[in-house]
Amino acid sequence: MKDLNFLNNERVFSQKCTVEMYNASYFKTIRLAYLFRYLQEVAGQHSEAMKVGYDDLKANNGGWVLVKQLLEIERLPEALEEFTVYTWSNKHNRAVANRSFLVTDSAGKMIAKASSDWVVLDFTKRRIIPLNKIDMSSTESFKYEIFDQDLTKIELNKGKLVNSFVKKIRFTDIDIMGHMNNTCYVDLVIDSMAEVFSERHTLKSINTNFIQEVKFNDEIIINSYQSGDNVFHHQILRVNDEIEVFTAETVWTK
Repeated sequence: MKDLNFLNNERVFSQKCTVEMYNASYFKTIRLAYLFRYLQEVAGQHSEAMKVGYDDLKANNGGWVLVKQLLEIERLPEALEEFTVYTWSNKHNRAVANRSFLVTDSAGKMIAKASSDWVVLDFTKRRIIPLNKIDMSSTESFKYEIFDQDLTKIELNKGKLVNSFVKKIRFTDIDIMGHMNNTCYVDLVIDSMAEVFSERHTLKSINTNFIQEVKFNDEIIINSYQSGDNVFHHQILRVNDEIEVFTAETVWTK
């Protein structure tokens, strides 16, 4: 993607960010979970500007929840580097709103891009609120696709099991929605690969499906499988009922 002039459209929201030292990984680049957090924060700011943010949805006892996201990475920004996150509301149907992201460095070169699907969840009933029940009149969509196809369910390929471990959900994993924040799942995926890959491997893409909530004191098991050359599938199950709550696919390069 060379022509980025579309980012000048008035319906594209942007925010400059900096990789603070506490956001940096062992490799001196931003930790993947923190990049997810920046995308989430900028999406929240844009939703507030369009009057469909956290405060606006409280009237319906609801809030936006991420259900799918595909992130492709040219490179991760380095410690203390400034970068810009661009986002726009791409499209929505009765239940799901799609949002796109593009990340550029200080020279304006694209270094990452993402597509994400979101739903509005009723905090009390823990059910999806149809978007036609939400006042979306202030939402300005800008239909510009950065991937060739819509996000889909990950078809898990359980190849060679390369790692498996159990985690108990702690209070600090829980966010304002009352469940484990989506960025915590990303950390678990990276942790599951730490024992498999050395410094010679670089993450090129991560595709995530957030299927069910996990809450404080739940126990989950994280299984990672090699499904191809430098391709891995990841599954998280809730231990007490063996319900699948999350899947992901990661692609790596040397």
